[in-house]
Amino acid sequence: MSNNLTQLERQFLYGQLGDAVPREPLNNMWRRYCSSLGLVSDNRESLNSLMEKWLDYYISDNSLTPVTDTSGKWAQMVTIVGETPSKFINDNKRKFYTAILAVVEIPDIGM
Repeated sequence: MSNNLTQLERQFLYGQLGDAVPREPLNNMWRRYCSSLGLVSDNRESLNSLMEKWLDYYISDNSLTPVTDTSGKWAQMVTIVGETPSKFINDNKRKFYTAILAVVEIPDIGM
């Protein structure tokens, strides 16, 4: 499995959306995924805002109270999947996506 963060995100979203195409822009995939969860209130909303909403949604859905900082939220995400958080946000993102992809069957999307 790739350790490239962008590829891990793409694989995660591909598995969540089910109908994504291999070369669909990552930003479009995130917007569609957040929309499918009912998190999009305005199509002009920034991707950063949507990501924060998704983090809060996922953390709350797993019976935790989200912390206020993004780095802390990613540490919570890693804890949810049973891994030990790092002090580096990108390491935590990789750990989260890798843990999810290890238990979810994702078809090869030709990356």
